[in-house]
Amino acid sequence: MSRCPSQIVLAISVLGRLGVITLKEPFDLLAHPVVIVVTVVLLLIELFVDKRPAIDHLNDVLQTFIRPA
Repeated sequence: MSRCPSQIVLAISVLGRLGVITLKEPFDLLAHPVVIVVTVVLLLIELFVDKRPAIDHLNDVLQTFIRPA
């Protein structure tokens, strides 16, 4: 299974929240509970739409405008 950016952000956020790693400013905001919840929601959406070809294509089209170059 390939890693998506949401999984990486979630792992860093949880490790920072648990104190396993120290996040310096401005990355310390990743350990905030709201950021963790939003990341979980985005991850669940990404995992759900990945299984539906039509929705996956629509998601890719929408993310084309969001993704950094």
